[in-house]
Amino acid sequence: MNLTFLKSKLHGACVTHSELNYDGSCAIDSDILLQASIHEYERIDIYNITNGERFSTYTILAQPGSGIISVNGAAAHKANPGDKLVIASYIDVPQDQIKKHSPTLVYLDADNKIIKKTASIAMQLVWGRVDMKIIGNKNCLLKLAQFEIDGQVVKEDDRYIVQDNATLKNLILSSTNLNPKKETSGHNHSGQEEIYFFVNGKGEMQLDDEKFTVNPGDIVLVKENVFHKVSNTSDKEKLYFICVLHGARHN
Repeated sequence: MNLTFLKSKLHGACVTHSELNYDGSCAIDSDILLQASIHEYERIDIYNITNGERFSTYTILAQPGSGIISVNGAAAHKANPGDKLVIASYIDVPQDQIKKHSPTLVYLDADNKIIKKTASIAMQLVWGRVDMKIIGNKNCLLKLAQFEIDGQVVKEDDRYIVQDNATLKNLILSSTNLNPKKETSGHNHSGQEEIYFFVNGKGEMQLDDEKFTVNPGDIVLVKENVFHKVSNTSDKEKLYFICVLHGARHN
């Protein structure tokens, strides 16, 4: 007996063309197809994040390196340039091979450039239903709904508000509310590692020369001496994240 599983996914693909009179299909930059392990003429399902439409078609090749995602033929009624898509293909897997199966997941930015490639999707957490409590000290309560951490405001300007929680002696726990279109000061920590946990909003993080998108639920591990900076890419929404750092803060 076979079961149907996700084989490949392009997440966040941006429609560049919508061609009603072209042969029915979806033309995709051939470099992107190669990275996603999707073949020419393979059946794909398309989920339009922008308008909620869901439909099936097949792939044809578009110029490599062009970033083209063109929805053609009758399907052009269901997608417009600028729409965000999830494009998926599926495979039948024998039951004895299920544990060995893993999908190819490719994440794209607004220009259809690959920003991440992975083989798994993080578990979705349910926010706002429970509190996380450290047993034995009633003063150590984190509200899981918003990950609120009581603390003293240590920085406040037109960019952000930063609060530090002084409960722990050997760890610095801080929260940052970063205003739209603002960024933190780029810095590194000599001999210290840091964990970033993104709670609300959407932004971009830089680690040395690498830049990538961050979303709610993303956790970023920053190694010692690595330059890092966070930017809020939203025009309206604040970017809220929590940092955990060992010992006294440097830089």
